[in-house]
Amino acid sequence: MDSFTSRMRDFYKAAESPKLPDLSQIDEFSYRPLKSRTSIRVLRADMGAQTQDTNPNLITLRIEEVDLTLDAQFNALSYVWGDHRPPLEQNYSTKRATRSFNILCDGRRMSVTYNLFCFLRRLVSAKQGEPLHNFRRVPLWIDQLCINQADKAEKAVQVAMMDRVYSRARSVISWLGEGGSNVDKAARLLQRLAGISQSVVTRPGFDVAKFVADIPSAEWLALGEFLARPYFKRVWIVQEIAMAQHLVVLCGKHAINWDDLVHCSVILEESKAWTMLSRYVSVFGAVKDQTAGVQQPLHFGGQLADLLSAQNAIRDRSIPPSTLLLLGRQFDATVTADKFYALLGLYRRRSGTMPLTVDYTLPLQSITVSFAKHHIESSNKLTLLTLVEDSTFRTQLSTSFPSWLPDPAAPLLPIPLSNSVPPLTTKPNITPTTLTLFGRLLTKISTTAPPWSTLTPSGSWHTLFSFLLNPPVPPPPSHLKKGQILWRVLTADPSSSSPKAPEHIPNLDIPFRSWLISLPAAIANPDLPFKDRIMAEAIQQSSRLDDVEFDMLVFGKDAKDMMDDYTERRERAVRWEKRDDVKLAGLVQGGLRRLWEADSDGEYGHEDADVWPSPGEVRRGEEALDRVRFADAGDEDVEGRELRREVDRWERAVGGRLEGRRLFWTEGGLLGIGGQAVEGGDEVWWVDGLGTVIVRGTRFMGVAFVWGLGEGE
Repeated sequence: MDSFTSRMRDFYKAAESPKLPDLSQIDEFSYRPLKSRTSIRVLRADMGAQTQDTNPNLITLRIEEVDLTLDAQFNALSYVWGDHRPPLEQNYSTKRATRSFNILCDGRRMSVTYNLFCFLRRLVSAKQGEPLHNFRRVPLWIDQLCINQADKAEKAVQVAMMDRVYSRARSVISWLGEGGSNVDKAARLLQRLAGISQSVVTRPGFDVAKFVADIPSAEWLALGEFLARPYFKRVWIVQEIAMAQHLVVLCGKHAINWDDLVHCSVILEESKAWTMLSRYVSVFGAVKDQTAGVQQPLHFGGQLADLLSAQNAIRDRSIPPSTLLLLGRQFDATVTADKFYALLGLYRRRSGTMPLTVDYTLPLQSITVSFAKHHIESSNKLTLLTLVEDSTFRTQLSTSFPSWLPDPAAPLLPIPLSNSVPPLTTKPNITPTTLTLFGRLLTKISTTAPPWSTLTPSGSWHTLFSFLLNPPVPPPPSHLKKGQILWRVLTADPSSSSPKAPEHIPNLDIPFRSWLISLPAAIANPDLPFKDRIMAEAIQQSSRLDDVEFDMLVFGKDAKDMMDDYTERRERAVRWEKRDDVKLAGLVQGGLRRLWEADSDGEYGHEDADVWPSPGEVRRGEEALDRVRFADAGDEDVEGRELRREVDRWERAVGGRLEGRRLFWTEGGLLGIGGQAVEGGDEVWWVDGLGTVIVRGTRFMGVAFVWGLGEGE
């Protein structure tokens, strides 16, 4: 209680006193031109200006020039310019990301962003034993200050050599931003996961559900918040971490072991535990993609997994240089052109050439076309077409783009079906507006199902079942039944398209059937979304109190203008429309019954049975899942636990690949899946240079998958 009283006393005292030095009357810093094209500027903390009584918000630096061709000694900072907090927490105190803070450099005034200012505070005031103490006397390279951002010519030269900057740095400091009350818990869980061997989570019979349940929800929540920080989604970090000789990861006062982060990602990915943890990341993400207005797939630790996947690609010398240029597509950048420019240094190191000239004066379309042309011609592949997002997700920046050109500002949805693309046998013709390919019209789309992303929020799975019951013509004969074809289409492995060679495909009959059984129970008991809304609200309130306390104690009275009206800006992490859950569950049960009656002869296990569950199986499954929902059920309910495990197995197999997609029937009665913008009348084409088919309407609609068309046919 005494500690709480002391904190409150300090808080109110700080709120009444200004803590930021007034530097507004000091002349603004003016950059001198660099002496050579291999020169960079570095910063030194002016330790002579720091005493015990010095205001920690008075940042005084000195700037000097060094040449990278000489033995320059310096460290480099890796960080985000904007808001360091997860999207959920950016809904309040939004002025944090836009406010600038004054510092002194060579006695002149410079402005820096909130996140950089917080780092510099910790650097110049670091005490013995604190992570940054040993870095104070070593020159430091920070792009925001060491590059004249107003000089586009200088910026182009400096950006093109950033791979050299980070590779020559003694250490790279990864600054994730100030911490909060959850960082302690996240750090503890990272250490706990570091003690789990990869072989344990990959051995047959590993119970991933028990593994997830044995770790308290509060710890998963803390780790979800930590991994949702924008730092892990930033495109420049791909190069910065790849080039680092020595990496130091800092979050507020905490030093995080990078190897623990790597191992955490391996455990989550190899065990597929991330598929069971989406609720612990969904609350920290934006409700809707700000540009596309569509729900994003929820991958716990997905940002870190993408980053590490990119790191592995960079280290793999068997991967061609052209592949490295594609890595920026899945990351974020304040300046969209940086999704291309941030990877050029890595490409040059691998190939010895520079495919593009860094030029921030060029329009985005010109940069994107140049990149696309170079990639297609140098790789002799059409991999680029697999990265074209569904038209639903394209942004205003791509209004004038040709439809075959990816919008680099849009989210990469749907997730590409496959990374395996065969080489071209005929050279395509590429102009700034057209891409001429060689192909053949195979069929047309007849009818479409509702977009997959609408089914879970609405609970209207019966509309999907009605679609499946009504193909335009009877499907052609197959050695597989309709349900077995359906799950193969939903898992969308292009190499499984041919019925001639499906042996390598894992049999998911039972997991898919278990998932179908679980649907009515999930609709009839929608308590989880309600709990998620409450959780998101509580997190926002708690994080806001952390932020307010930090800002007021650090900046005092000067922090008040950053605290805008939280109540008008907050938004819930999950929105669910009002619905009659009992009625919907009944409709889903009815739809499953009709599928079973139409295509099955007896319950699963009978030689003529499909994967559709019988009404009795659905009823028993719902009862078993209800029993498992209660904590005191323990492990005695074998039926319910086994059903839950099979459902989890199905969800792990599908992952996030259904987001942004919808099923369709072709005019010939073949079942396929494409982007959610496809519609009846669109054409399905085979084209030279792709292992699967494409959909083309009045514009290019993206890559698709149709059972029976594609590889092997």
